[in-house]
Amino acid sequence: MRKRLACAVVGILAVAASSSASPVVFNGDFEASVGLSNQSWGVFPSIPGWYTSSGAGIEVQNNVAALAHSGSQKIELDSHGSHSNSSMTQDLLGLSGDYVLHFWYQPRTGTPGDNGIEAYFNSVLVRFANGVAPDPWTEFTAPVTAIAGTNLLKFQATGLENTLGGFIDDVSLEPVAAPVPEPASLTLSGIGLAALIRRRRNSQRAA
Repeated sequence: MRKRLACAVVGILAVAASSSASPVVFNGDFEASVGLSNQSWGVFPSIPGWYTSSGAGIEVQNNVAALAHSGSQKIELDSHGSHSNSSMTQDLLGLSGDYVLHFWYQPRTGTPGDNGIEAYFNSVLVRFANGVAPDPWTEFTAPVTAIAGTNLLKFQATGLENTLGGFIDDVSLEPVAAPVPEPASLTLSGIGLAALIRRRRNSQRAA
C-alpha cells in the first residue's frame, strides 16, 4: 500500500512538471503538410502557424539541397523570386514571463555573409546566425520576455539576395522555470496522501 501511495505522489509531480513544458510555437519543425512530395520545394505566402511578413514568401524544402535537422522539411528564407530575402512571423498568444528561444541553423553556401538569419521577438533583434557551408546544423538560443497580449516571433534572411541562404528548423520557446512555491493543489494532494499513509500505519498497528 505504501509503495502504491508513493507512486501516486510521483505521478502527481510528473503531471505537474509535464504541464509546464508544453510547446508554445506551432509548427516549429515545419512538418505540417503544405502538399510537398519528397525532394520538392515551394514558396508560400503562409504555412500552418506562419505568414510572410516581407519579401517573396516562405520557401519550404522537403529533402532538397540538404537534409532537415529533423523530419523531412526545413525553411529557407532567401526564397525563390524577386525580393528574395524574406521574413516570416508567428503571432503568439497567451504567453507570460521569461522564455528561451531555440532554433537550429545551417548555412547553404560557402560565401561569407550570404547565409544570414535574424531572429526577432516583438520587433527586437535577439539572435543573428551566419556561417558558411559545409558547417553542420547548429543550435542557437536567446532569452526573451513575453508581454501581455500578442507576441511576435519573426525570422528574416539577410545577405545577398540570390535565392540561396541559411536554413532553419526546429523552432521552439522553452519557459524559464521560476523559483516559486509549488501549486496549492499539489501541496494539498501531498498532504492528503501523507495523512492517508499515517492512517494506514495506525490501523495496522491497532490490529
